[in-house]
Order: sequence, then structure tokens, then C-alpha cells
Amino acid sequence: MAKVDILQSKRNHHLFYNVDQAVGKNAPNRRDDVLLVQYLLKNAVNSFPKVFNWSLLNYPVDGRWDRNWGGLLTAYIMEHAAIGNKMVADDRVDPAVGGQVTGPIHHMQLIIVVLNLQYGDLRPNDYPRIAQVGDCPGELQPLLKWEVLTNPARRTP
Repeated sequence: MAKVDILQSKRNHHLFYNVDQAVGKNAPNRRDDVLLVQYLLKNAVNSFPKVFNWSLLNYPVDGRWDRNWGGLLTAYIMEHAAIGNKMVADDRVDPAVGGQVTGPIHHMQLIIVVLNLQYGDLRPNDYPRIAQVGDCPGELQPLLKWEVLTNPARRTP
């Protein structure tokens, strides 16, 4: 299921929204995973306004993967390739597993990582609280809600 993950680098931990199973071509396309990819992809295509016009591509964020969404994902991947961003281009959005941000075979950045980065760049105030954002699909909200855990022993009165 769609979930909140933590990606770890040598110096930091990063909040990350991840799919549990792949979405796209020849993938399980679980409803909640598809909802997350559709939501992130819808926001990401808005960063290429000269290429994508969301009003013309008004696909519903409904948890069903179809050839329209597949075509949009392919166009998104191609647009990134055109500007020199290298990411896995197999028309699937695979999960980041074990904190890895690159694919195990191609060693290129995973699409789910790029979608997260773009959402964070486009909507920096919304990224850490995506479950409370007004346009986040209702079914995703309980799956993507997280709370900061604090150490009560470190609190000062």
C-alpha cells in the first residue's frame, strides 16, 4: 500500500512517499499505489507547462491505471530524458526498496524518487504534510499521515 518511508543518506534522513508495489506497464497496479502515483504525476506534469496542459489531460485521480495514464507517464519520462535527467524508463513506477534511490539493474534514479523530489520542489510547504493537503485523495490521507515522534526525556519545561 502507499506509505510514508524514510530514505537515509550518509548525513540525513528524508521523508518520502512510496508505493508498496509497482504501478504501470505489467505491474500489479494496486489502487492505493496507483492513487499516489496519479497524484504525484498530476502535480509533476504541471512543472512542464509548455509540454503538458493539465486542463487538456484532465484524467481523474481515481486509482485505476489505464493507457491514458500510461501515456502520460511515458511522456513525462521522455520530457525528463530531453532535459538530461536519467531515470529508469520502463513505463513503471517501482518502489524504492531498502532506502535505494536507484534501480538495481539500470542504476538510474527511480521514478518514484523523481516524483517525490518534484512535488517537494513545487509544493515545499505541502510536502511534509501531504495527507492534510486539500487536493490529496481522501483514500490516501490515512496512509500518508505521519507524526513527528519526539523524545519526552529531551523536552524542557
